[in-house]
Amino acid sequence: MTRFFAEGEAILMVCDAEGVPLRFTWRGKDHTVQVVAVRWQVDEGWFQARVWREYFKVATEGHTLILLFHDLLGDRWYLQRVYD
Repeated sequence: MTRFFAEGEAILMVCDAEGVPLRFTWRGKDHTVQVVAVRWQVDEGWFQARVWREYFKVATEGHTLILLFHDLLGDRWYLQRVYD
């Protein structure tokens, strides 16, 4: 079963110099990113309520696949989906 958080859940993120996630804290627990499987950007609604995000599908050291996004307008990180 996949857990999906439509608005995302706020996380604390540590990235490398290129902005790639290295580790994050979610619900008080630390997670280390083992691999970034996919990375893409979404920039839409620029004429109304703009959404500008960079998404990362990552695998953690605990072998969990997770979808993260960086809100580039607010410079905040969120967890959006946990794949079981």
